Amino acid sequence: MSDSTVQPLPLDANRPCKPAISDVGKQSDSHVVLGFRLQDRRIMVVLMSGLLFWLTLEWLVVATRRPDPLSVQRGSAFLEKFRLNVNEATWVDWMQLDDIGPALAQRIVTDRSLNGRFSSIEDVARVPGIGPATLDRIRPWLTMGHDAQKP
Repeated sequence: MSDSTVQPLPLDANRPCKPAISDVGKQSDSHVVLGFRLQDRRIMVVLMSGLLFWLTLEWLVVATRRPDPLSVQRGSAFLEKFRLNVNEATWVDWMQLDDIGPALAQRIVTDRSLNGRFSSIEDVARVPGIGPATLDRIRPWLTMGHDAQKP
């Protein structure tokens, strides 16, 4: 016989076969679901439960902390003393006027920050949504800061 040939080993019927090397250390298929072992699934359940608990607690904390509602004052008594400096007013200040809503008030403040200060009260009309009629209705309450005229 030559060295290059391999002789099969005789099998003994009374001796059990050893499992192949690739099968050693593997669990049966009944313990593996979606590629996760039973131990891994237990760890994932504990982690997911903790995450769900934390998110629920965070939601409760956020839901109970509500900001105070925005105070908007309107009416004749308020408008008698109200004056609005067109170059310093915030969007909340602009909303105090009857014809100005939140979207238009934000547009006025955004226009002022993008295009610069208003040089006159008539410059407010450059904002989309403020036409001549709207400007005439709100003009009695608008100031440039240096004039303190009253209607």
